[in-house]
Amino acid sequence: MLNGNVWCASPSHSACEESEPEKYKNSMRSMKSIRLQVMLAFSIIFLLSCGDEKITMHGNVTSSDRQTHADAMQFYVSASGNDTSGDGTISRPWRTISHAVGLVPSGQNVVLNLRDGTYVLDNTLSIENLPAAGSDSKLVITGYGEEAAILDGSQITEFAAMISIRNSKNITIENLQLTNLVGNKSGVHVTGDSANITISGNKIHDMHWTTDTNAANTPQPTDNLNPVVIVGDSHSPMRNVSVLNNKVYNLTTGYSEAIKITGNIDGFLVAGNEVYDISNIGIVAAGNYDWVGLKDKHLNHARNGVIRNNEVYRCVSPVAASAGIYVDGAREVSVKNNFSHHNTVGFSVGAEQPGEASAIVLSGNVSADNTQAGLVVGTISPDSMVSDVTVNANELRGNYTNPVWGGGPIIINKSKNVSIADNSVSSISEYMVTVNAASDSLQLDSNSYVSASVDADQAVFSWLGVNNQNFTGFDNYRAGTGQDSQSTFNDDNQSLFGSLIKSVKSIFSGSGKSGK
Repeated sequence: MLNGNVWCASPSHSACEESEPEKYKNSMRSMKSIRLQVMLAFSIIFLLSCGDEKITMHGNVTSSDRQTHADAMQFYVSASGNDTSGDGTISRPWRTISHAVGLVPSGQNVVLNLRDGTYVLDNTLSIENLPAAGSDSKLVITGYGEEAAILDGSQITEFAAMISIRNSKNITIENLQLTNLVGNKSGVHVTGDSANITISGNKIHDMHWTTDTNAANTPQPTDNLNPVVIVGDSHSPMRNVSVLNNKVYNLTTGYSEAIKITGNIDGFLVAGNEVYDISNIGIVAAGNYDWVGLKDKHLNHARNGVIRNNEVYRCVSPVAASAGIYVDGAREVSVKNNFSHHNTVGFSVGAEQPGEASAIVLSGNVSADNTQAGLVVGTISPDSMVSDVTVNANELRGNYTNPVWGGGPIIINKSKNVSIADNSVSSISEYMVTVNAASDSLQLDSNSYVSASVDADQAVFSWLGVNNQNFTGFDNYRAGTGQDSQSTFNDDNQSLFGSLIKSVKSIFSGSGKSGK
């Protein structure tokens, strides 16, 4: 599944192709200082608003972060253990994880502690229909303490998964390494009407649909490596799925993504992950794909979810405009406080398949140094729609570094009821906003625009998709479209920074936060 929100090409003359005059250097220094202030303010607001939550920006779960599971029975698996003579104690551990899972006592909370070592999986580690009917017990599979438990997928057969969770609930996979997987396969694959599934604090890395460099640069739709894929393929919705604090990196995914949430899923959280060096999209919440296999089409979309506090970078497809974070046909999704940089696109909200993406909020995010747009909203698909999107208090900076497609920091395709307000938008070229298709009830206002290469009179706002006009000059654009009446250009982002400082002060003075 590739990001299909490709925009129309338009002429571009990047300032990067010219020598850097002193004025440009001074402008960049000033913008850098302001960006640091803005990011600091965002960080303060986030930290103060988190309360006692355990989610951090990203990083592996340590023994102090993990739940103690004090009420659970503790069993142990070791690469040097024995399935025949072992009894699962720390002194006589079992040898294989699948053997241990098969011996989980019914109705008991269980922690399977994997000791240091490499576990070559001969077959899929299958967790299905757990716990037993009538039970609400929990199963945790975790690396023991700070030891490195490495799951090696080199023996997994084609179209299979290293770990498969189906029709199960209360399952946690944490503090493991999953690696060495090649082919059309999956790392962690969750399906059915599962519930209360947590994938936390793992390192998932060095997986490739192919190791042939030439083939990797020309993937086909049938070439798919899924490191983390969660698919609601049952009539009953999958609920309460969490992907937290994982490090996911160095993956050749073909037409798939590093972390995918799709199908009939009602309630999900993707937070605190670090996702990088991916050959396509980093994180996607999706819907409306026929391959999921749902007969009830109106259920076929992820919804009621949050994607927050992730860092996603260097997610670049060789054949498409891949986004760091992508909402594709999902509904009721909040995307907030993420840092998406050095991808092809920073953030994208679209709908590739027939259907709709709706009720999407992007707030408090930073999109920086992506080769194309910092933000794409809307669809180019004739049978789909993107609606009710709010883009508020984000920072878009230094995007459009490789002006091949045209468009600038913000691209708007076919959509309706889109509000883009109170954002900081700094461009390295003359292009600021491009609207490629009619967008009903589009509203842009109270934004702060800055260009490193041109002043307000030379800035380009392209409305070619609406009335076949390019507006050169900020005032001409506002007069011609009625948009951004309360916005500013080249004001050094003081309006946005001031509002952030006010937010910080209000948090200190109220809502029970003392700031001490």
